[in-house]
Amino acid sequence: MEKVIAAAIQYEPAMYAGQVNEEELCFLTEQAAAAGARIIVLPEMATTGYGWSSREELSPYVETIPGPTTDRFLTLTRKYGCYVVIGLAEVDPQSGIYYNAAALLGPEGLVGSYRKTHLFVSDPKWAAVGDLGLPVWDTEYGRLGIAICLDLEFPEVARVLALKGAQMIAFPCNWLGETCPSALWMTRALENEVCVIAANRWGRERGIKFSGGSCVIGPQGNILAYRGSGNGIVLAELPLCYKVTQASEPVDTAEEIPTEVKTGLETNDEAMASPPSPIIEPHDQRETALSTGAEIQSTSTTVATSEYLKRRRPELYQPLLYASHLWRPELFFNLEPHHPLPPGRESQIGIVQFEIAHGKREANLTRMQQWVARAKSEYPELQLLVFPELANTGLVSGRMSELAEPIPGITTTYLSQVARDFSLYLAWGMVERGPDGTIYITAVLAGPEGRIHTYRKTHLLARDEVWAQPGAVLPNPIDIPIGRLGLLLGTDLLFPEAARCLAAKGVDLIVVPAALAGPGPLGLVPGRNLECCSPEIEDPFHWCIWRIRAWENSVFLAVANKAGKGEVRRGMNISGIFNPVPYERCEPCKEILIDSMEGLLVTTISTSRANREGRRVRAKDNLRRRYTGLYSDLVSV
Repeated sequence: MEKVIAAAIQYEPAMYAGQVNEEELCFLTEQAAAAGARIIVLPEMATTGYGWSSREELSPYVETIPGPTTDRFLTLTRKYGCYVVIGLAEVDPQSGIYYNAAALLGPEGLVGSYRKTHLFVSDPKWAAVGDLGLPVWDTEYGRLGIAICLDLEFPEVARVLALKGAQMIAFPCNWLGETCPSALWMTRALENEVCVIAANRWGRERGIKFSGGSCVIGPQGNILAYRGSGNGIVLAELPLCYKVTQASEPVDTAEEIPTEVKTGLETNDEAMASPPSPIIEPHDQRETALSTGAEIQSTSTTVATSEYLKRRRPELYQPLLYASHLWRPELFFNLEPHHPLPPGRESQIGIVQFEIAHGKREANLTRMQQWVARAKSEYPELQLLVFPELANTGLVSGRMSELAEPIPGITTTYLSQVARDFSLYLAWGMVERGPDGTIYITAVLAGPEGRIHTYRKTHLLARDEVWAQPGAVLPNPIDIPIGRLGLLLGTDLLFPEAARCLAAKGVDLIVVPAALAGPGPLGLVPGRNLECCSPEIEDPFHWCIWRIRAWENSVFLAVANKAGKGEVRRGMNISGIFNPVPYERCEPCKEILIDSMEGLLVTTISTSRANREGRRVRAKDNLRRRYTGLYSDLVSV
């Protein structure tokens, strides 16, 4: 057998009705197994419901693992030779401590269990933080890890599982507050090149509405099958062991890519526009079709080979282990007076997306000066303007060494003068020749006071490596009147560690000159019975990885992407200034995006605690809720 069928079971449990819940879940599980599913995932707290107000209220319904519920489901795993992951309210028989847990059951019995480590706001009313780490198990269908609901909001969790060899992440959840499948789930699959089997609950409980949207996501972030609301089973076919091909690398800055070339990270727009994949409903005896579409190939290896994981820079990631945001940032960063946070304020920042003339430095510099003049004319209070990667030269195969220049050099001297003339900060990406002749892709920030800050791209993909070397260090924060700023370059954003390290150092704004043609954004088509979204609403940017990077790190993110004819489907021509506050989750995303060939975008950001965005940027609640003791694998070389 070269492939396996995975199933996500969507279900609405009722509180105080454990026996009924269990019977209905067994029925759905057996239907999935009879249809050929061999990896079956059920929701978080599937047998009890979720919104318990206290340990005392939940106490009649907790159980041990193994226990009565796992014993009942083991009859199915033995009968069908399948694996089942089920979310339970667990009590430890020795300590009496309660946990939000999940059990992995297989044909031979209990394989293992996991206890949720990143607790949502209602969990601490009765549950302790999990104490079993982040385990990964071998199955005959590949290596599998488990994350429960809020766990996946933290990129560290999925990354640790992937580094331990997980090829699939079973994801029981009670996700709420946004239309699902969540863009965050898709991001976790893509950045780790793993399959995510997300079993969400739906419906209402104690006034809270859950999102549904259970799905199976391929290792390129591609949705293989999903449903909106209602009890049911989502099936998709996965390879037993997969190896992502070289085509899975996003097109970046290495060469001019013909319009007809397709990257592996490109979303399957045709699949997303088609009707939902067939889903088994209870008592539905129709022949079941399976949803496929992952751009992957079978291989005999037992651990997934990931281009992303191979190109990580773990020696640079020590800040991921810092617990800097356990303390109020103004206290933590101001403790030593040489590096205090800049005062909070409002500032105007902008990005420019334009079509670069390849190999024509003088023409590009002239155009950049013209864009600056236009921007300052239209927005006199503008303080920062960001241009794309390689904005001064573009990309010319075989000539990058010739186009490289030292810093300071022609480009930095010219644009530094422009910054002084127009009294603003300018950021762009360029090809740099180091003192020893080494070629780098470098981000530059030039200020009106005449100072120049640089950062050499540390995360190179194969196309970059044809002509450039990686930088040796991640950037340090730069304090300017706008706030605390960090520089990255396009492909750095594909590695969650890069932005996370900057966020741990208190950065308010990450500036990213980019030349990325993928992954492109993905919309959810209206009329698919989406649980939290009106059928009239269609959001063409439901999944945009840059939006996730801003939100998960509580930063403003300014991405100035290169323009390119015919590249819209692959993510080129998509630039934006992304907000640290999650978009209004029952409406289309409201972050401003540029989706034309050329354009100027200016907006006001705030780092002041007087407003919602500023409070989130400075407090960085997402970082405070991390459990850094679980993340040591992230820095292992």
